[in-house]
Amino acid sequence: MTKKIKFLLTLSMVLVLALASCAKNNPSSPGDGGPTGDGGPTPVPGGDNSSFITLKGQWMEVNGFMGEYDITDTSIEHRYESALYETSDLVEIVWNNDGKSGIIYGKYTGTPHGKDGKYHALAFRNLTEATVEFVKADKSGDDTANTLEEAKTKFTETGGYIDWNSENAKTYNKGEYH
Repeated sequence: MTKKIKFLLTLSMVLVLALASCAKNNPSSPGDGGPTGDGGPTPVPGGDNSSFITLKGQWMEVNGFMGEYDITDTSIEHRYESALYETSDLVEIVWNNDGKSGIIYGKYTGTPHGKDGKYHALAFRNLTEATVEFVKADKSGDDTANTLEEAKTKFTETGGYIDWNSENAKTYNKGEYH
């Protein structure tokens, strides 16, 4: 009986260590840039999730129609004139090597336009403690995908879905809602 208990304890410790190791190198973890091209994981920008900590929070559009984003560990809320417009689960962030830009992938959970359950992308760049630029992936009104894999291959700059020269690319300041 004692050998059986020791075996089960050893097995459970191995599983816990294996899961902890996987979570550390999971490219789905916020702040982890994913594969580097050589098969290894990309270090988390800032090494201590500092880039993700900076990205989280309330962001208000500097000019224009008072658009707002609230990014948390698990969700993205899009507000217009402080009224909640869309909500989505934060599924994954793919960081560029600079640690100040990348793409946030979300899955809609609450929209006024029937897109619940669909995936979308929000690109960002020039991230600082005070400002960031966001642009929603969109090409002639096509802004959703059925799966995360589809979203990651579809919503790219080269594919024309992320256009930093469009009127949708805007600068946001960090702070409280208007």
